[in-house]
Amino acid sequence: MRLLIRRSAAVLNKAAAGVVCLVLLAGCGDTFRPVANPIPQPGGNPVGTIENSIVLATNGTGAGTTTNINVSGDTVVAVLPVGVYPVHAAIIAADLFVANRDSDNLSAYPASAGAGASVTTITLPAGAKPLFVASTDNTNVYVAQSGTNSVGVVSLATLAEVNSITDASISTPAAIAQLPNGSKIYVANKGSGKVTVIDSATFVIKGAITVGTTPSAIVASPDGNCVYVANQGSGTVTVINSLNDATPVAAITVGAGPSFLRFDSKLQRVYVANTGGNSVSIINHAADCSASTATTVMVGTAPTSVAALSDGTRAYVANSGSGNVSVILTSSNTVKTFGLSNAIAVGANPVSVGSSADGTKVVVANNSGSISVIQTSTDTVIPGLNLTPTTGAIPVAPNPRFVLMNP
Repeated sequence: MRLLIRRSAAVLNKAAAGVVCLVLLAGCGDTFRPVANPIPQPGGNPVGTIENSIVLATNGTGAGTTTNINVSGDTVVAVLPVGVYPVHAAIIAADLFVANRDSDNLSAYPASAGAGASVTTITLPAGAKPLFVASTDNTNVYVAQSGTNSVGVVSLATLAEVNSITDASISTPAAIAQLPNGSKIYVANKGSGKVTVIDSATFVIKGAITVGTTPSAIVASPDGNCVYVANQGSGTVTVINSLNDATPVAAITVGAGPSFLRFDSKLQRVYVANTGGNSVSIINHAADCSASTATTVMVGTAPTSVAALSDGTRAYVANSGSGNVSVILTSSNTVKTFGLSNAIAVGANPVSVGSSADGTKVVVANNSGSISVIQTSTDTVIPGLNLTPTTGAIPVAPNPRFVLMNP
């Protein structure tokens, strides 16, 4: 049931029973990251479907915003207020949930909402510092609460935190991956160098797996067999077999400072953004989790995010340090050149990218204050595109930092 309907029901309940329900929606980043992202699925949009790109933006100590963009028409559909310093977001059961790091809450609203939509605020424990939200079971939202060294469990039925999972291994949790079948939750903990495994049905800790130094990103393969962990401090990726929660091979060497993972469902590969190594590593997924090597491609300076086209032909890399986007040709794993340049110029400090389901557009969040849209048929930025809302709308927060595509 959609969030909007749930909120209406909550209002009726409050009037009848005096129950106060606080609901908040927060943001997620391509951190540094951010960053386990939703797994891109192959295929284009159904006929008649409007595809939105949702861009989170921060505003210092003020409220952040989400900008909902109609990618087909390149127009702003809505700008909505969220909490302070939104860093990550996910679409769960057709609703958007945003992790607001500095206001200790989540913001939530229907992902297809237009201008003037009501945003719910979900209050988390004081000092929670949420960094990441995830769920595949569509029953709860799981929140990496870095400030309290815990994983929050927010019920979709009540839109309130109903559990806070703690363990010695949960230390500065940075990212979460739940298996596609919803059976287990994997938490990457920067502070302990471990991945905590949680039973989704009982919230019991099933184990803690030692990985590399400062694990900062995690993603599960769509077949549910493997979980990939980017170890930012050791320049490696650990592969976990979800059947027995063992690591069947030694950690895979990638570039320096891996901070972001993207699973390409079309090509069955994992892209690793190596922020410290100015490179992207490519790991071919093996269903038995036996992948042991990576191909590493040099890109621009300080890459922080990767988006793969649904047809499998290209991958786009946000280079935060060089203000451009590299395009990897997947048939050869080489970087496309554009005359004398080897990247597409966008705004300063691009930190997150997302590709449309039909593969025609790539949206770039430039943390310096702009949003760029790349037309993939020509690999050029659409000129003169104005993504600022009209007069009377909520002003866009000045620092875009995370891109999420819907669908």
